[in-house]
Amino acid sequence: MNLPAHGDFPKKETQAFCATLDKRCRKSKRQRRAGFVDVAEWIDGEGEDDEGENISA
Repeated sequence: MNLPAHGDFPKKETQAFCATLDKRCRKSKRQRRAGFVDVAEWIDGEGEDDEGENISA
């Protein structure tokens, strides 16, 4: 991805931000298409956090 610097952010930071945003948007789209299974598990207290640890109280 070849992006120019934006505002006060250097080109490298802009590219890193856009890459992270793209990754999050794609993950969200996959979760939505799958019926938000991960979110349902978290709500039920059966899910895991990003480090793989159980989040149930």
